[in-house]
Amino acid sequence: MASKTKIQTGFIAKQAEESSKRGTNRGVMLLIAVVAVGALLFGGWKAVEMLLNFQNYTNIRNVSLQLNAPQVKEGKAFVDVTLHNANAYPISEPVFKFDLADAGGKEVLRGEIKIDGTIPAADQRTFAQVELGTTDGAPAKMHSDLVRVDATTPKELPSGFSSHFSSAMISEDVEKGLEALTKEAPNYAPLKIALGLQAEKASNFKKAEELYKEAVELDSENANAHYHLALTLMRDGKQKKAMQHLEEAARIDPKDPAVKLMLERINGGDKSLGSD
Repeated sequence: MASKTKIQTGFIAKQAEESSKRGTNRGVMLLIAVVAVGALLFGGWKAVEMLLNFQNYTNIRNVSLQLNAPQVKEGKAFVDVTLHNANAYPISEPVFKFDLADAGGKEVLRGEIKIDGTIPAADQRTFAQVELGTTDGAPAKMHSDLVRVDATTPKELPSGFSSHFSSAMISEDVEKGLEALTKEAPNYAPLKIALGLQAEKASNFKKAEELYKEAVELDSENANAHYHLALTLMRDGKQKKAMQHLEEAARIDPKDPAVKLMLERINGGDKSLGSD
């Protein structure tokens, strides 16, 4: 009787080992794929972040910041904050860092402040007595840096208009530079206001009034257009019409410090403002 010999090839064990190896390879490849996708997403986010930072840099590059009239009341430091916006569009919620030092150069206060307000295109606003914080020292020197603003470029503006506008605002002949842009954006209200401000500087108040009226017609929800039209009407002694535009400006932008100040002057009986 022939003996039965059991042949052990180890086939099943080897097959299991190969399957395990293949599974491991698949796991590694899956991990690599996940890492690659993550890197792409991270890279994409970084690209978006860089783009946002660049846009913020572009916006703040065209804004000047001044701190004036510092004073301390009951241990708290206050200062007037003036911002001039040379962008073609409004900016809002400006954030600045500051350092205050005493006469000997010793730091007495530093921090970061956000202004709750909007600065119209080609114009400036002063926010009076902004609280900076508590200090035991006597501020004598100041340093400040604008670090962030919120702004959105209007979709209706043609490509390159914003940069051309800002360049015109810092040129030797601002009015001429702005006039050249009327061909690019003839119906852009902030451009009309900017031209009106230049006309006022040249004491051409009639032209300024016409430009502000055009701005109001083009954009009835532009608070700055109503505000400047009100000022020119007051100059002509048309206080009743001026008040209508001031109140409209206050309705559109109740936080505008310039509008609030003018209404306070009128309600306080400032006779220099004229009457109908």
